Amino acid sequence: MFFRYIWGFYAHPKDQWHQLDQQQTGPVRSLLHLLLMALIPASSAFYSVSEIGWQRWDGGQVRLLKSHALLMTSSIYLLLIGTVLLQAWLAKWMASNLHAQASFLQTLELVVFTVTPLFMVGLALLYPAPWFVILAGLAGAVYAIYLMYLGVPIMMRIPHERGVIFANALVTLGLVLLVTLLGVMGLIWGLGFASIYG
Repeated sequence: MFFRYIWGFYAHPKDQWHQLDQQQTGPVRSLLHLLLMALIPASSAFYSVSEIGWQRWDGGQVRLLKSHALLMTSSIYLLLIGTVLLQAWLAKWMASNLHAQASFLQTLELVVFTVTPLFMVGLALLYPAPWFVILAGLAGAVYAIYLMYLGVPIMMRIPHERGVIFANALVTLGLVLLVTLLGVMGLIWGLGFASIYG
């Protein structure tokens, strides 16, 4: 079921948004999708930082003890889930201010399925070279923004013109949350985990 959604957002994203909007299901689908997709970057980061080792810009390599890698990547997993839920809640609040009739479930589905490409990019962490991860992350971000612009008018049931304005606000919010998330992840990394090599 989940792979059908993922494939649909890559093969025919506009049709997939319409199909998702027409299906009246509870929050379980979206939450389960979020929990499973957030495992991709977290588990990939755990494996690469504990087994393969990260390449530094100067050519050296960093590897963490498994216990520290597990603590770090578990924190990242929880941060990813929390960030997506926060963006969905803020999107619901913004929708009410823009006179869009959207439930929390609609904004949750919009955000969860929009960030799916970013979670899929987590597989790039299995090749832990900074340049590769950055390029893959940029590609995932561009596609996620594209999905946001397609999905907002459909999921929020608003005209395209208002959808573009709302999507602009959500993309800006997403970028602010992403920078905040990266900052918090940097703090987690810098709290001593980076200095303990295995």
